[in-house]
Parts: sequence; structure tokens; C-alpha cells
Amino acid sequence: MKAEEFLILANRLEEMTLHQRGLVAERLRNISHIQAVNTLIESRTLTTPVCPKCGHNHIAHWALDYSVTVAQPARPPSMH
Repeated sequence: MKAEEFLILANRLEEMTLHQRGLVAERLRNISHIQAVNTLIESRTLTTPVCPKCGHNHIAHWALDYSVTVAQPARPPSMH
């Protein structure tokens, strides 16, 4: 917003009813909440991931998908 537009808005605040000022204040609070959430999300994506249980920054995978990583042995032919 340009400086002169802001001055016009600031001067118009005096003309608003109490209800209108409350609506403007609520909008400003919502904007600050959105900015706080964005800051939190951005800070978490910029930092090193940590274990949610212990908080350690070295993450280790405990399981392997053997169907993809290890060849399955051939099944013997059925005797039926």
C-alpha cells in the first residue's frame, strides 16, 4: 500500500463505527495469526528433521521392504 493510501485509510478509521473498527481489528488479528503460522512452517522446513520421539537429528529407518530389495527364492513345484 502506498503511503498516501495508508494515510487516507488511517484518517477514515475515525469515521468508522465501533462495529466496523472491531471488524478491521479482527482482520488484522487474523493476518498476524496467518503470518505466525507461515513463520512456524517455514522455520520447520528449513531446519534439520528430528525424531519426533527423542528429538535426535539422526534419523534411521528400521525396516526394509524385502520384496523389493531381496530376490525371493523359487518355490518348489507342488506335488498335487
